[in-house]
Amino acid sequence: MGSLGVWKRWSSKKILASRQEWIQRDNEPIWWWQEPIQELTVLIQGERQTENPLEYSTSLKSMHLWSTANAEALNVAGREVEAWDWHRKANGYWFAALKIHLAGNWGWSNQSDWQPLLRLLLLGHMEEAKAMVQAAQGLDETHVYHDFWTVRTREKFLAHRFAFHLIYALLDQPFNGDQDNEEPLGVFAPLVALIRELDADQLIEPILHVLDWHTHETDVKHRGQYAEFSYGKFAAWPIEILALLRVREFLGLINPELDHPLMALPLSKLQPIVPLYRDEWTQGALAGAAKLLPQRPAEFWQI
Repeated sequence: MGSLGVWKRWSSKKILASRQEWIQRDNEPIWWWQEPIQELTVLIQGERQTENPLEYSTSLKSMHLWSTANAEALNVAGREVEAWDWHRKANGYWFAALKIHLAGNWGWSNQSDWQPLLRLLLLGHMEEAKAMVQAAQGLDETHVYHDFWTVRTREKFLAHRFAFHLIYALLDQPFNGDQDNEEPLGVFAPLVALIRELDADQLIEPILHVLDWHTHETDVKHRGQYAEFSYGKFAAWPIEILALLRVREFLGLINPELDHPLMALPLSKLQPIVPLYRDEWTQGALAGAAKLLPQRPAEFWQI
């Protein structure tokens, strides 16, 4: 490794330590997520009527955010078993909310909502990821499809686009979502070309560069714009690399051995695959939204 590579590793370790301190101080586990649960429970139990299916998804998205915040804080605190459980919950709430949005042909209102796509992959839910892409392919390409599956040129979010390259690799189809984007894939470009690479050692340096980039992309502001992992969200969890490793595992490929500060953290290894999380809130919200969106067949709502 050249001197520049050594400096980057040292710099990444220093920056990561400061991010961990920030998360530990400001992102203690948040247990005060009762409000969205109460709002959703009232809808599910029929105590309040609504004609807007997005009310169900709004509560689910709030539950997803609080669950993710809990998981991040617990991961940094070294309580990986609890952190993993909260990430599973967050993934289930996000996935159910996404189904409701796709059912109504609505785009995702927040560009940062790309991040859970990577978590869906690293948790091993490949069929669900492929199904979501295939459902989105049938939407209005001039509005919803473009807004949801690609990124506006004024924003960066390189890992967002990398997630779609991974999903399309599973589908064995080319991803053309970058064609309207002015920025190239940047640090991810070498990895896109190596997703199906047989020689695992060829991936080591490109992955290490992405891991270095990840640690530098956790500031609230970065070069006048939001960083990829602002506000501590996934700051100490290399979800983009873990998603890549899981996809390669799914494709029957060998993964490289990686030596990097980010990969030494509690959740920075692939965990056993477990079923997609569901509970009374995900199921109740989907059942309620299904009544308001009868154009989708019953099997669409099943998770």
